[in-house]
Amino acid sequence: MLSSYAANGTPRDPKQYDRFFPSKKTDKDLSYLESQLERKSIDKMELAFEVAPRMTKEMMRLRFDLEKQMTAIIEKIALWNDEGEV
Repeated sequence: MLSSYAANGTPRDPKQYDRFFPSKKTDKDLSYLESQLERKSIDKMELAFEVAPRMTKEMMRLRFDLEKQMTAIIEKIALWNDEGEV
């Protein structure tokens, strides 16, 4: 899917704060989809299935504060588990 959208070979990875999807407002800056894949829209489910196998832990750690987010999730689950104990 993505390779067929990329006009000039492999598109670059989006940067952490790149706007990925096109904005409904009129912006002069193009989104990642518009600039790299020459698309104005995309099926998000199809995109997720295409991209997920290619994502590495390192990519997500740098882009999404993965360690901080996972720690928060684990702590929340631990609290839920402790609430059930008497």
